[in-house]
Amino acid sequence: MPLPTPSELEIGGVLLPPALFVAGLGLVGAWIAATILNRTRLARFIWNPPLAFLAIWALFSAVIGLTILAP
Repeated sequence: MPLPTPSELEIGGVLLPPALFVAGLGLVGAWIAATILNRTRLARFIWNPPLAFLAIWALFSAVIGLTILAP
């Protein structure tokens, strides 16, 4: 049985879309991944680090969004 899709999140009386929560989790995941890449010195093989960070953020947000939110 699939989980119900949340329509809105309420924080302190302010209604927020679920995509904002997913984007925040994706940002945290991308930040952790970038930190790991920097500490293992694998980031030196990346041509454009800000663009790679943006792509990792989009990837994490998409994966989290597809697992948390019903399609």
